[in-house]
Amino acid sequence: FKLITESLDIVEEEDVPIVVRTLLHTVTKSTAQQIVRLVRQQCSSLSLETQYLLLQVIETSMKIESNLPKIFLNSFKINFPNNAFDLCLFLSISQIDTYHQRANNCIFDALTMTTTISSTTSATNKNNVNNKYNNKYLKISDIVSICKRTKEIEWETFSLPMFKFIQFVLIRITEHRNGASLRRRMIQLCQQSLATLLCSSEECRSTIFTNLITITQCSPSFYRKLPDYKGKSDWK
Repeated sequence: FKLITESLDIVEEEDVPIVVRTLLHTVTKSTAQQIVRLVRQQCSSLSLETQYLLLQVIETSMKIESNLPKIFLNSFKINFPNNAFDLCLFLSISQIDTYHQRANNCIFDALTMTTTISSTTSATNKNNVNNKYNNKYLKISDIVSICKRTKEIEWETFSLPMFKFIQFVLIRITEHRNGASLRRRMIQLCQQSLATLLCSSEECRSTIFTNLITITQCSPSFYRKLPDYKGKSDWK
């Protein structure tokens, strides 16, 4: 086991997916967290081409090893997702019905951590919290970067999982009480992400438009009273 884990540091990049597949198929209760942490650390800085192959390997392994999605999700409790590779892992897990809600909640929490810290933590304690998490969080730019990748054929499969996450965010900020700062930030996220996704393939664009209309019609904000030019409501 030690030899396999150490091989990630020395093998050529094109051989990393093979090593990762071997590691994931040798997961035990005692080695699970170590393997997942190693995969996340070592693979996030590789080329996009290799990252894509790795995600395919991980998705296949999760179908074989049914406990892997839970192991990956548990690893994010210890180290918050903080890069595009982690985000893609979440999106892959979110396509599994059993873990859909939990995966989307994890992405939302990772995105909103900095806003929550800024609005609820004192200046002294804020430094302690930032040190605890190494000041690394998911950013809006990470979400948008994945949306941009979906223009490529191999990354197109992430279009709908990403859209479903945006749908989740819209529902979350309309149905739950959130601070004004967080609400504005999440709306900005949805605007930028949707605009980017709509530049993807025609098939995905059609699906996104259809779902977007459904979201608009079902959103509580759709039924809010809108003021006329005099500042009065047109609704009786």
